[in-house]
Amino acid sequence: AIIAEGLTHRHHTGTPDRNPCHQYRHQQSHQNLHPVHPSWKRVADDGEVLYSVRSFPGYGKLSNKNPDDLEAGARVEVDKKKRDPMDFALWKPAKPGEPKWPSPWCEGRPGWHIECSAMSIELLEGHVDLHIGGIDLRFPHHEDERAQSNCATNKEVINHWIHGEHLLFEGRKMSKSSGNVLLVKDVVEKGLDP
Repeated sequence: AIIAEGLTHRHHTGTPDRNPCHQYRHQQSHQNLHPVHPSWKRVADDGEVLYSVRSFPGYGKLSNKNPDDLEAGARVEVDKKKRDPMDFALWKPAKPGEPKWPSPWCEGRPGWHIECSAMSIELLEGHVDLHIGGIDLRFPHHEDERAQSNCATNKEVINHWIHGEHLLFEGRKMSKSSGNVLLVKDVVEKGLDP
């Protein structure tokens, strides 16, 4: 099985067998939190479920980062609900106007990392041969995804991780939000061989 940011492949070639919608992923997300060992998660007073990074001995292995060397608040402001600045949300209470789903803790939504874990555990039976994503996802996203997935299943869920570097186009990172995306079909139309 292969995960390539949002698509799940059961075979090594061909088109995806499944392309789950966000609704499915949200519904499965809180169900996949239950196997996470109670000592590795904590529920805050408002119903937010936080993952305790220091409870996972292999945290930092994927990104070659030592948790003791990370600077608290360097990337985002430290949330006062966290016991440790590196802890991350598995489930968040909904803010007014946000989409929300029922859960045992509160009406809310999954944390950023839990959707990928929910898909690999539910749709790919907790085993992924190859997980592909951009280098910017290696830490913290994929590191957090690895920690919570392995905790929920008591095994290494992903066999291999591949992180691609950013493509530069016109001197800056190629991205949809920048509007400087060059598609393969555009390259072919210009008579170039991709």
